Amino acid sequence: MSAADLSVGVIEIFLTCLRGYKIITTSLSCPEEQQSLYHRTRTQRARLTVWGDYFGLTHSTSRRYDATEKLRAHLKSSYKIGPEILDTLNNVAELFVNGRALQEVYGLYKVAEAEDGRELLLLDPDVADIAIHGASRLPMSKARLDANREAIAYLSHCDWEITDPDRYSALLHKLKAANDDLYLLALPQAREMMDRALLSELLADKDDVLTLLHIRNATAEDAEDDSPPSRGFFSGSYHTLAQAAKLRARGNIDPFLKRRLLRPPTILERADFALHPQLAWVGGDACLAVTNTGSAKKVVLVEFKSYLIDDRAHRRLEDLVHRLAELLCAGDKPFEFRLPPCSGYFHDPSKGRFGFVYELPPYLHLRHAEEARVPAAMSMRKPHSLMQLLKHLEPIDLGDRFRLAKQLVAAVYTIHACGFSHKNIRPASILFLPAESGDRGGGPSKSRKVALRRPYLMGWGYTRPDELEFEADHERRLIVPRDGTVGIYQHPERLKSPYRPYKQIYDIYSLGLVLLEIGLWQSIESFVSEIKDFTTDEFTLYLRKRVVPDLRGQCGAIYEEVVQSCLAMKVDVEVATERVMLWDVMARLENCRA
Repeated sequence: MSAADLSVGVIEIFLTCLRGYKIITTSLSCPEEQQSLYHRTRTQRARLTVWGDYFGLTHSTSRRYDATEKLRAHLKSSYKIGPEILDTLNNVAELFVNGRALQEVYGLYKVAEAEDGRELLLLDPDVADIAIHGASRLPMSKARLDANREAIAYLSHCDWEITDPDRYSALLHKLKAANDDLYLLALPQAREMMDRALLSELLADKDDVLTLLHIRNATAEDAEDDSPPSRGFFSGSYHTLAQAAKLRARGNIDPFLKRRLLRPPTILERADFALHPQLAWVGGDACLAVTNTGSAKKVVLVEFKSYLIDDRAHRRLEDLVHRLAELLCAGDKPFEFRLPPCSGYFHDPSKGRFGFVYELPPYLHLRHAEEARVPAAMSMRKPHSLMQLLKHLEPIDLGDRFRLAKQLVAAVYTIHACGFSHKNIRPASILFLPAESGDRGGGPSKSRKVALRRPYLMGWGYTRPDELEFEADHERRLIVPRDGTVGIYQHPERLKSPYRPYKQIYDIYSLGLVLLEIGLWQSIESFVSEIKDFTTDEFTLYLRKRVVPDLRGQCGAIYEEVVQSCLAMKVDVEVATERVMLWDVMARLENCRA
């Protein structure tokens, strides 16, 4: 069978499988004690959905055979892959399109016939036979596929309930194993993209705390499952989903309840840290410090939020800082947040600032022999911002630039999927630690190499996307950055209307400017000095017409188009549209290789 013929079969059976999931996810009556089973099923439906999305499959009948070049290329990559995918999808369809097995084997009970009044006896005999005994595989004819669809449409419009959770768990195990097989047949980079898409597919528009906690519990349960056939191979994916669901729930919980149910971020003492301002960066808004408590001296990173306010506004400022600390100090964040562990924050009233304290990897801790010469030892541990590297480091390899761009886009996608906004994406907020030494004794690199493959996204603004106007006003007025580059990276509409609630799409604009700098390996400040009299809109237009096209020669047409799309995004789009646009940016960027 040719790849084209296989793709037709895959598309048809895939759509049948998605309809099958509707039997459980839209018409199933689940009491509270069965919510875990329900949400574990929703997770598997989401996994199948993003698998199809990745390969260009769509729910739309009119576009069913369009945009499947990626699927056909995947099927051509090995003569075994197509039949294995088709066989796996057929196994899933067979689980759903078999009313008798659903009831007698898998612990489901059909409470009522289809809502539209159709009864099984009134269906076409072939359709009724399929609805009772299961999907027919051969021959792969249009008539047979249509009959399969009719049967599953009937079953999905009935009302069902779980009568035997243990037997239903057996069905769930088979669905999970089938998805595992589909994912294992894809390339590793494809699985990474599917895992990222899964965050939005499962969590998008979910703001009810109880629902999010159910999702968290269900995915955490799957993360602990090491049974055959995958034996825990996908545990990391489920663990990330559990982390993201929990974090999104934290962001939506009522503040009054939050103070009573959740552990608050740790408030530290300024006196417990010996700051080293000579090892500062980002215009003095961050530096290294050494702890004064305990027998061992530990190197930490301190990032400051400065302010200039009167006493009346101070309480409101403290609330905003506390809310930011709740996110930064949350102990279980997805890795792609690109944020080091934050142990708490302190107030430094003499300098008009709050300091957020971040833990550093063990190889950057001071060894006993170095404690007597702290200043010299600390200089080897100083991080570098992307802003510094753009100005002082020779252009890095194109492959490394592509990797960095992909990591930052994935970070923003994950942050948005968890319900937050960064609000301060710029080169000064992107941090790199010293590389680890290859010597036996460990420690930082003696040649002062930078760990370019592990960026950290620092410098967060106040993180919720839906601040009230009052909060947005205080954010703009009270926290004063010490370098003048922040406005360059803000969306023109944000600068025109700073009192309006922040939109996640503003982050994408800022990200586009950073991607431009990474691609050219040139600071955007070099362009600002030439066009000081431009308005923000004129500046953006200048970049898009005169600067961004230079990317084509260095990074290729795809990278140039990605940056153009980030800078051209309209601010009046729906959140769902913004999510699709960012996914499109991430998907296209995956095709950039060197």
